Amino acid sequence: NIKKSVLFLLSSNFSEILVMLVAIVLGLPLPLLAIHVLLVNLLTDSIPALALGADVKEADVMETKPRPSGESLFANGGLANTIIYGIVIAGLTLFAFSIPSIQQCIYYGVPFNLSNMKEILLQEDKLLLSQTFAFVVLSLSELFYAYVARNFQKSVFRKNIFENKYLNVATVSSIVITGSFVILSVFKKIFKLSQISPQIYLILVLIGGAVIFVREVFIALFHVKQHLFRGKH
Repeated sequence: NIKKSVLFLLSSNFSEILVMLVAIVLGLPLPLLAIHVLLVNLLTDSIPALALGADVKEADVMETKPRPSGESLFANGGLANTIIYGIVIAGLTLFAFSIPSIQQCIYYGVPFNLSNMKEILLQEDKLLLSQTFAFVVLSLSELFYAYVARNFQKSVFRKNIFENKYLNVATVSSIVITGSFVILSVFKKIFKLSQISPQIYLILVLIGGAVIFVREVFIALFHVKQHLFRGKH
């Protein structure tokens, strides 16, 4: 459980660093402000990490081979999963950040490219909306990723997906709190976020949830590979 929490936090923080780094390299405004990073760390990093620390044991725990006492934290794919899911979450966040620019390009019938995106983000309201989208998707994708981090070898939709009641409470609470920040106008100036409709928020929830879809694709490909390997032997 400690390993789950640590790898979850490492992936989450790696994704945040990657988002900022890519924006800087491309010459774009920062997708997240300091207040946004602080909120993400408080709401969707710390609470799920604590919930993972209280995760219930696996049903087949006694069928697993004992781990060596000196085994690395990154053993058995730990490092690969940290990097891969950090990239996935960062990719979803950057995609969300670009959505207002894509919409603007479609509206004016111009191609979406880096140059046009930079020009659009010179508008304060568009930049604020883009940062809001990035903040929401980063927050929610990390929440959904916590379910992936429970077990990197099994599908998220296993029988005991909701067995960790602490994680369930943390997820629902964080989704509601994050939604209140961007839907209710009272929080706009406090957290430097743009106000969005509940419908848009629901779309962003689905984008954040794509991290689970990516996980299931990986699992499916892994099983296909195993099946083909057995077929050859």
